[in-house]
Amino acid sequence: MVKKWLEKRLTVEKKINGIRSKMWMSFFHLSNLIKSKKKVYSVDKPGRG
Repeated sequence: MVKKWLEKRLTVEKKINGIRSKMWMSFFHLSNLIKSKKKVYSVDKPGRG
């Protein structure tokens, strides 16, 4: 009984962790995209640097 409950809990936690890591990866990807866009924008501006 306890073993089954523990196994269920582990699978649920694994699912949650997978979703969380996916969200973090997409978040980091978005922030990196924004950063690179800002860099390109500041470099492309004439009369700077």
